[in-house]
Amino acid sequence: MTLGLLTTDWGDGEAPPMLREAVERATGDLLHCAPLPLRLHGRRDPGDADVWVIEAHVGATVTGFWLTTNCGPAALVSDVADRLQEVFIEEERRAVPKCSLHEHPLSAIDVDGEARWQCMSDPAAWSCTIGELAERLDS
Repeated sequence: MTLGLLTTDWGDGEAPPMLREAVERATGDLLHCAPLPLRLHGRRDPGDADVWVIEAHVGATVTGFWLTTNCGPAALVSDVADRLQEVFIEEERRAVPKCSLHEHPLSAIDVDGEARWQCMSDPAAWSCTIGELAERLDS
């Protein structure tokens, strides 16, 4: 599937809806901040149906990581965002997404069952739901 700069390939099967949604929310925010070509290839681990191996190509940077889908939706979204954020930061050599109050990157975390981008220096000062970053930055 191709959405703008994002291309996904789930191998010989379809990713579970929860994983697809997590990828869409995280990549939407990251691509808003750094519009780089992003290609994700995922495949289910043959030994565990809840584990996915993801290969991410962001610009010239390639990395791989494991994800488990046997967690809550917020934990999965924040995990996907955190893993992909590392690749964007490595490729861009800057904070992505950058905290609007400081120079550091926002942190992707699960806060009471909600996946959020949050300033770790002052969480009360800056936080938004993962998947809504563009709206927050553009307002």
